[in-house]
Amino acid sequence: MIYVLGAHLILVLLDILLIKKHKKLFFILATVLMSSLAYFIVVREEADLSRYINMMEYTRIMGFEWGVDNYGGSNPLAFLFFYGMSLFNNDALVPAVAAAVTYGCSFAVLYKSAKRFNSSVADINIALIFFMLNMNYCYILDVIRMYMAFAIMAYFLYMDIVEKKHRWLCFTVYILLCYFHYAMMVFVLLRVILVFTRKFKGISSAIVTVMVPMIILIAYKFVESFSGGSSLLGLANDKLLGYQDYETFGIWQFAASMIRSALFIFLCLIGVWICSEWKKSELRKCDIEENCNKSIVPIKRNNDFIIYSLYVTFTIFILISNYQFVLRTPYFVQIFMSFVLLLILMKLKQYNEQYYTALSVIIVIESLGHFAYLLLYVYRNMSFVF
Repeated sequence: MIYVLGAHLILVLLDILLIKKHKKLFFILATVLMSSLAYFIVVREEADLSRYINMMEYTRIMGFEWGVDNYGGSNPLAFLFFYGMSLFNNDALVPAVAAAVTYGCSFAVLYKSAKRFNSSVADINIALIFFMLNMNYCYILDVIRMYMAFAIMAYFLYMDIVEKKHRWLCFTVYILLCYFHYAMMVFVLLRVILVFTRKFKGISSAIVTVMVPMIILIAYKFVESFSGGSSLLGLANDKLLGYQDYETFGIWQFAASMIRSALFIFLCLIGVWICSEWKKSELRKCDIEENCNKSIVPIKRNNDFIIYSLYVTFTIFILISNYQFVLRTPYFVQIFMSFVLLLILMKLKQYNEQYYTALSVIIVIESLGHFAYLLLYVYRNMSFVF
């Protein structure tokens, strides 16, 4: 616990020294700091990381073909990742790389969002507090695959939806992530749904937003019809059903996940409303259609990214009986919230300083409360050897 707290305090110092004039350097150093600490973690026997290290050890001894036969069927890309890491003969690199990828991609989304909205240092710090104090460092190092997949997908979703760049690459990455961790199928499906639902407007858009979680539930029930086998759907079903059997999911974990998910929905709804009012304001200013398109298109992209975040958060409540899904998915949405929060703060500052201050206080209080929970109930179980 002391080392994790110390790392966060070092981040505060780096923030004071660098965030105003050297934002990119700050985020690079923050990533290096969190991944460097991860290198020295003591692996717990019950962690997924312990299982991966055993897999790497067996594969080193028995060979690549044996590893493919025994571990490569369900998540072939995950096996290739761990096989590649095993070649370094240094197991400590695995959590370090996981932290570097997770924080690196997450900070990239925050940094790009800050540039897009020309965010002030105060706004960036609020978004940074919201992300860092709510992100579970222990899970990133223990679970490995899912949090890496979350961060990678969030980065490419930003590139795909907001920047509209390299979309074939983005969709290729989405598909590949399903073979890195099959839980990502749910989020890829949501991205495909967004392709069709983004065309709806007004009341129809609201109806569609409500209907999407039901589509996910139907898809979930469809996947349940597959049992076992080597198909991706069958393997996904086995894992999803297995998640429901976890008994280690405590009331505090559940409460923390639900509170944060409710806050995410609140922020997303504010974001959607802001985009709607922003669009109306721009339309009133426009004199010719070409100028309108130039100003409206970026707003539509902002809105689409927020709508996707809303879809994912609604899915948490739809699959509420799947305990591990409820526990882990809010950390996926947490990465998106940097974008949503920075947009809201930018507009609230222009609209009403009191609302801006009130929201900032709410975010800081929630973040400090969640960080206190992590320190007392999660980080105290972490050990490091230097």
